[in-house]
Amino acid sequence: MVTTRHNIVEAMVSQPSIKEQVLQFRIAELQETATRLGLSKTGRKAALQQRILAYFGEADPTADRRAVPPPAQQWRLETAGEEGA
Repeated sequence: MVTTRHNIVEAMVSQPSIKEQVLQFRIAELQETATRLGLSKTGRKAALQQRILAYFGEADPTADRRAVPPPAQQWRLETAGEEGA
């Protein structure tokens, strides 16, 4: 099979986005994903979804920001600079 530009674009379109995948996860899958990403695995389904989406930069900007803490790695980077000050 010859790979053409059309085939590549078609394959990209047919793949579900991270957001689509996360929104289809069940609670147990969301909790496992959060744990693997170093995020809190507690809270309601919507909070878990938003936390994971925020980690990947796919969070809904209209969502309640208090339910979405920053990723653990980002927090470490931000606070590392403050320790030396």
